[in-house]
Order: sequence, then structure tokens, then C-alpha cells
Amino acid sequence: MKSGDRLDQIEPLIVEMLIKIDATSTKVDSLTSEISHLSGELSQLKVVTHRTIEMIDKQNDSISFLLKNQLELNGKIDKIDGKLESMDHKFDLIDHKFDSIDHKFDSIDRKFDSMDSRLDKMEITQQSILAILRNKN
Repeated sequence: MKSGDRLDQIEPLIVEMLIKIDATSTKVDSLTSEISHLSGELSQLKVVTHRTIEMIDKQNDSISFLLKNQLELNGKIDKIDGKLESMDHKFDLIDHKFDSIDHKFDSIDRKFDSMDSRLDKMEITQQSILAILRNKN
């Protein structure tokens, strides 16, 4: 085989390879462009993600603060409830003492009524005695 024949055989192969290289180069350029675009979008996503994480951290701090305050308030409310129950018990005792005093006053009123009744009877008896004494005079 002559060298010209060899070149004739190799030339179509080289042309085919160059066409494939051009196609591959086009695909590489397209993929490079897409990777560049995705890289830009990824950078934006990183910024958004960072901001979102910061906001979540702030919300977490706020929620923790509110929960801590709520727990403190619950503790204070429990103490107040305990004090109110103690006061209710003391008021019940005071009511009981007032009831006892009312009963004593009722008893005293009955004694005074009895004394008034006796004094009325004594007055009637005294008036009867005076009337008898006047009639004898």
C-alpha cells in the first residue's frame, strides 16, 4: 500500500474524529455554561439558606425566651394559687369564728329576752303590790 492510499484511508477517520471532537467540545461548552449557571444559583441558595438559618436562630431564641418566661409565670401562678388556697382556708376559719360569735350573740339575746321577760313580770308584780298597798291605804 502506497502512502497516498494510507492517507486516503486515514483522512475520513480524522474528519470523523474532528466532527466528534467538535460535538464533544460543544457539549463541554454547554455543560460548562450550565455548571456556571448552577454555581451562581448555588451561591444564591447559600445566601438564602444562611439568612434562613439566622432567622430560625432568632426565632428559636425568642421562643426559648417566651417559654422561659411562661415557666416562670407558671411557677408564680402556682405560688399565688397556693397562697389563695391558704387565704381561703383562713377565711373559712374566720367565717367559722364569726358563726360561733353569732351563736354567742344569739345566746346573749335569748338571755336578755329572758331577763326582759322576768323584769316585765317583776314590774307587773311590783305594780300589783303597789296597787294592793294603795287600796289598803
